[in-house]
Amino acid sequence: MSAEQLAYAKNPPGSQAALKIGTGRVATPAKAVAPNDHVPETKPAVGPKTGATTPSLMAGYDYTAMVNYARSWALGRNGAYRQFGNDCQNFVSQSLKAGGWQDQGGWYQYDSSWWYDWANQTYSWTGAQNFHNFAVGQGRVTYLSYLNDLGPADVLQVHWPEGTPDVDHSMFVTYSPWSAGTRDIRVSYPTNDVLDRSVWDLYASFPYATWYGLRT
Repeated sequence: MSAEQLAYAKNPPGSQAALKIGTGRVATPAKAVAPNDHVPETKPAVGPKTGATTPSLMAGYDYTAMVNYARSWALGRNGAYRQFGNDCQNFVSQSLKAGGWQDQGGWYQYDSSWWYDWANQTYSWTGAQNFHNFAVGQGRVTYLSYLNDLGPADVLQVHWPEGTPDVDHSMFVTYSPWSAGTRDIRVSYPTNDVLDRSVWDLYASFPYATWYGLRT
């Protein structure tokens, strides 16, 4: 039995299934109790690089707006934005922007930049791996250790075992209530026009994939 098969056997869908989050990162226990609110309206913004938080709600991210945007456009396309062949990361970036993520200026090919305008956009706006590099490198997100930790407006990324080691696909968490001690987590993405697909269904369908949970 391979390491992947062993991990899958120990952590079946619906359990506190560990995310593979990269070399050198230590898994931590999944949350044991439900939060007070299903979808908090705001959470503190995280500044680029420093990781410092700002308690002001005016500076915070609006979870509700992010989720509402994602649910509105998972099965369609917002004409205010250009479309791309694999539109998943474009969709995730739009959702984050709707909830208060601010542009990060810089050359469009640099993963330290993140912006969209009438003429162009950064690689990190439309590329899953580029976004991962930006969001982690600039302190916009933190890694989660368990699928069960994913909450509304978090980002789930996946790398399929074939091809390059890059992240292949991005999804947005649009539904995540607690049920019987675990989350009924569902994600949405436009590449195949999917609204509220179960994370556990995805995990069971692709047991050899590498998953990245990003707390936005």
